[in-house]
Amino acid sequence: MTRGAREAAAARGPRWSAATVPGLLLVAGLAACGGDDGPPPTSPEALAGATYMTEATASGQVTLEDGELRLTGGGTVQRIALQGSAQGDLDGDGEADAAAVLVEESGLARMLRLHALLADGDSTVDVATRMLGDRFQLRSVSVDDGLVEVRLLTRPPGAPVQTRPTVPTRLRFALTDRGLRPVNPPLPREGEVRTARTPPTLTSNQWNLTRVQVHEWSAEASAFRQTPYLRFAEELGDAGTMTGELSGQAGCNRLFSSFEASAAGSLRIHALASTRRACAGDVMDRERRLLAALGAARGYSITGDTLDIEIDGGSLRFAAGPELSPPEPAQDLDGEAPSDSTGEPGEPGEAQGRSAGRRT
Repeated sequence: MTRGAREAAAARGPRWSAATVPGLLLVAGLAACGGDDGPPPTSPEALAGATYMTEATASGQVTLEDGELRLTGGGTVQRIALQGSAQGDLDGDGEADAAAVLVEESGLARMLRLHALLADGDSTVDVATRMLGDRFQLRSVSVDDGLVEVRLLTRPPGAPVQTRPTVPTRLRFALTDRGLRPVNPPLPREGEVRTARTPPTLTSNQWNLTRVQVHEWSAEASAFRQTPYLRFAEELGDAGTMTGELSGQAGCNRLFSSFEASAAGSLRIHALASTRRACAGDVMDRERRLLAALGAARGYSITGDTLDIEIDGGSLRFAAGPELSPPEPAQDLDGEAPSDSTGEPGEPGEAQGRSAGRRT
């Protein structure tokens, strides 16, 4: 709807306002336009009038008009504006969701913040947000295969905040049960023919689940909706200790975590997070059991093409899959990007109360 159309609608009567449901921020994507003739709720036009979470107001939310809002009342933030957006399925329910980057201006500061908005019929719900940095320049935002990719111009490491951003930077995020999590998963090698094969290591190959046994519960890989797999990516390694990022598939949802392993065979998996898809039947129960087992990992061993992860009261067995390309080096924002503002579910920064998603 154009500015003139909105002004005409306003002259005919009060504008529709966003409804607030406990724990949720509901945004009418068809706000003054209404009906089926309006833009999709995740379109750039609808997002320019959407409601977003913010710490700049007492209510914890702001509704933009024509892509911006100027704040009064003595707060530190004077203006919030939409910088860019992209459509794509973030929670695996088959509907187009959206990622949006907003700028919050406060004096000389221009903080960029990423938002994840899920489609909910004719509205959207802002469910998670994460700070990107101060006075960076947004180049693009996109959604591909469920991951949000943000391209920025940032400053060289150690440069003063006043320095003009010139360093091309790419960041990727997954919407998980822990909010927007930065991810950098390795991918299987493509187009390479290897004449000599070396024995697999923890980080050289994708590991496909074959069987899990935890106390009295056991399951074959065929019992899951999708075959679970793990991809370990080393970030640091010295003195017999290796740390890095873990990504993979848990049967319905993607999983992301960090890990610590030693040459002696110990293994710890920390802060497991998964995407927000909901699958029907017993799929979610099997996935929960598998994630709990991974979180209880105590050690590992590799024999030939088989990886065994040991847990208290059981084990998980995997078979070597495709060889992996090392992930791109993690981008360093020189301390500009603070830790997850969403944190654990229920902490400030993430809207609560929404169901996990539609069953598929």
